[in-house]
Amino acid sequence: MKALFQTLIVAAVLVSPLAAQGRGQNPTLPKPNSPLPLPEIPGPTAPKPAPAAAPKPAAPAEPPRQLVNIRVDLVIIEEGGTAAPVRKTASVITSDRRPAAVRSQGEAERTEPKPVDPRFPNPRRPTYMKADIEPYIERNGLIRTQVVMEYLSPTSQQEGHGTTLRFDPLLESGKPLRVSESTDPTSNRKVIVEVTATILK
Repeated sequence: MKALFQTLIVAAVLVSPLAAQGRGQNPTLPKPNSPLPLPEIPGPTAPKPAPAAAPKPAAPAEPPRQLVNIRVDLVIIEEGGTAAPVRKTASVITSDRRPAAVRSQGEAERTEPKPVDPRFPNPRRPTYMKADIEPYIERNGLIRTQVVMEYLSPTSQQEGHGTTLRFDPLLESGKPLRVSESTDPTSNRKVIVEVTATILK
């Protein structure tokens, strides 16, 4: 009997912790099925940036200005028609890349056909030559000579309207170059323009 009582006490001691453990914990419930993740939909693709433009090559630097004087000669030759040939020269001295100007004007006898036009009773008429000049000495030693010239021939029948010329030739120092040749429509005179640029040393 005593042995049976001791066995019951041991069994009670072993069962009590298991019962207490069971009362202190919540039973684990199965979790509901979680939804499957939705597939990712790619958004609009951002445009790729345009490739950067290649840098433009730098313009070559101008040669340094040379400290020398340059003489520019303009020669105007008129020939043909019934009048005698005429040769006129205008000269100016300037320096490298410095502008210069020539202005010349006067009067000439009218050579109008008969009868005399009553609109122009004055027997003489104006004549002129205007020129704006600017020389540049290039790296190869040639002289680029910019010239804007207006000329009214004394034999032209155009009343107050001259011929305008613009030229920009490359010249060798001291060598003349014929840059223009034209014919006056009122007198059939040929007008020739020559230009010379000379470096003075």
